[in-house]
Amino acid sequence: MTPEIVNIRTAADSEWDTIWSECRHATFFHSREWAEIWHKYTDGKFRPDGRLVVFDDGREALLPLSLERQCKNLVSIFHSSPAGTAGGWISRDELSPGHAQALIKYLRSLSGLYWRLNPHDPNAENIQSIFNEPADTFLIELDGSRDNLLRSWARGARDAVNQARRANVRIRRGASVSDWRAYFEVYEDSLRRWGEKATSRYTFELFELLRASDSGHVHLWLAEHDDRVIAGAVNFVSREIVIGWHLSVLEATFKFRPVNLLLFESIAEYSEQGFRWFDLGTSGGHENVSDFKRRLGSVSTPAPLFTHRSRVTRAVLKAQRLKVKLLG
Repeated sequence: MTPEIVNIRTAADSEWDTIWSECRHATFFHSREWAEIWHKYTDGKFRPDGRLVVFDDGREALLPLSLERQCKNLVSIFHSSPAGTAGGWISRDELSPGHAQALIKYLRSLSGLYWRLNPHDPNAENIQSIFNEPADTFLIELDGSRDNLLRSWARGARDAVNQARRANVRIRRGASVSDWRAYFEVYEDSLRRWGEKATSRYTFELFELLRASDSGHVHLWLAEHDDRVIAGAVNFVSREIVIGWHLSVLEATFKFRPVNLLLFESIAEYSEQGFRWFDLGTSGGHENVSDFKRRLGSVSTPAPLFTHRSRVTRAVLKAQRLKVKLLG
């Protein structure tokens, strides 16, 4: 029999946290912590709206939604995870393709939805055909061995690690306000270099919110040369998966190849700690970035986006655009 949903209700904070911590395919983006960070960063424009779904066979799933109100609260847009990151359901139970189809039916009934496929979900391959905006993420499977990790990299990428070591680049974890500020200055240099090609622009407030998190799920890594921060990365960890969310490097220090050493040392440590996957993330349509990630032994994996607007939502948004145009 096809599983049927018998109840949907607002999830308690403790339910969201517990299911997230116990779900093997959950990423940090499914956590209540990530939703709360975006609630604060957007001054309440995004509001956590996690929902617990109960099936007739007793199995449960949690939808880690965030709600965005538009057009003076006339329109409700749901984000399966804020900022276009991997979403979908999480669960402590094994969910069949039938459970997945029931959840999809419910999600498609919402007034508006942004949902990026979580490639770690056991049902990802079965449901990816419904997504309407193709994209790939890049996954590195970890086995606990630093040597195997380095051997999986292309020769040029391995050589860059050694080049950074010869240049006396040092890698460490960051924690202090000054560490985060130093990383943000590197990020600002990257924004200058990227110009209009930048796919996102964040203020220091977001990084301060990440720094203030005391959960242990947010990691700042820094590369230093002559006691100066020249590159860095922000990674997010969950039960089995590490997400490489943000990375920047000073243009003037490219010759030291700090990024390769930074990535190797951080990924190797996660591998030794027993994590199963390092997710390098999508590349924003930049093929040179995708090529770089492939040289690190990663596998290109579908992570498409599903966008949906109900007929009423489309009509309201169209009327709002027309109003703005007429009023100049």
